[in-house]
Amino acid sequence: MDDITTSFGEQEAKLDVVPLVTTLRCGLADFTKRERNGPNPTAEELFHYLEEKVPWLLSPDGLKYEVGVIFLLNA
Repeated sequence: MDDITTSFGEQEAKLDVVPLVTTLRCGLADFTKRERNGPNPTAEELFHYLEEKVPWLLSPDGLKYEVGVIFLLNA
């Protein structure tokens, strides 16, 4: 996620230009690096992690994006 967020430079990171699967893949990879040898994260743990990294996800547009990520997780 750090690579994605730093690519926005000084601008607020808005993930609506990032494919859902990329956000999900990067979030999972970062989370598992942070929690070595731990169990896979639950969806709730993953979303808390993503929201910490990208506060935009808590905005109305960000919440719409998160719905897409949830749909992808359940597919």
